[in-house]
Amino acid sequence: MVGIFLISIVTTLFANPVQNANDVIRQLTLNGETVFSREDSPEKRFRIELAGKVDTRVFERKILKPTHDNPFVDAYVRWKLTTFDIDLENLSDLAFQTLLEGLPDYPENPRANRTLCDTVARAATREKPLNRPEIVSLKNKLEEVRTQYKIAKSHIKPADQFRLWVIEELQNNPPRLALAHLERIAATVSAGWKANRTLSQAESAFAAINTNGGLSDDAHKSLNTIASRISGINRLTLQDVDISFEGTMIPHWRSTAVDEFDLKRLLRLLRKTTETTDGFLGRDRKPPVKSTP
Repeated sequence: MVGIFLISIVTTLFANPVQNANDVIRQLTLNGETVFSREDSPEKRFRIELAGKVDTRVFERKILKPTHDNPFVDAYVRWKLTTFDIDLENLSDLAFQTLLEGLPDYPENPRANRTLCDTVARAATREKPLNRPEIVSLKNKLEEVRTQYKIAKSHIKPADQFRLWVIEELQNNPPRLALAHLERIAATVSAGWKANRTLSQAESAFAAINTNGGLSDDAHKSLNTIASRISGINRLTLQDVDISFEGTMIPHWRSTAVDEFDLKRLLRLLRKTTETTDGFLGRDRKPPVKSTP
């Protein structure tokens, strides 16, 4: 199980298992709020002593929906709850849909912040060079963004680890497993982060699903629809800015979009085929062999 940590929650002597479980959630919520407000690492350990049994059915109900208005605190609580003995085996289709649609958002990549990107883009295209105060102000802002980036990067873990726990719980349900992987890709890109590693992990999972029997035609149709939506998600991120002594600047951008070709290739892993092209562009899956002169 992911997210192993020391728990020490003090419960009242006469509290019942349901009350104990709710006390666990209350304490985890306070811990998550502390981590967020202090910009600490989510792996910071909080010592808790549990003086009684807990009813884990309370946790099973809680993890299906957001537990807090702050996405980080929500992710933190639900991630930590997965260290208890709970599972997703008997979820109805509606409950699973509720879970998937209510998974905690990843923290936004500060380099993808639209206000920041618009400000830099306008400054780079104006005819008049930046003056010294403007250069200093921009450099200070970029330094602030670097600090925010490090914090946001460390705060990704709760939301991602909770998703990985969900994925692990779905190993015996291939259609839901495939959906969970696509949701993780979409959530990553939507928050302004590159999805290379997430996509690679989905590829391994999809190949294994195919090896173990594949999916039904209806499942394929659903996944194709979702993949087409993912291909339309794109966040531009500011990687760096070159500022000359004269006040001219050149920003360097990167797109978070997952190429349609990669998504088509991902879905192709779920079925056996002899086709040689993917996507509407028709690019070859394997480069053509060059003929000798």
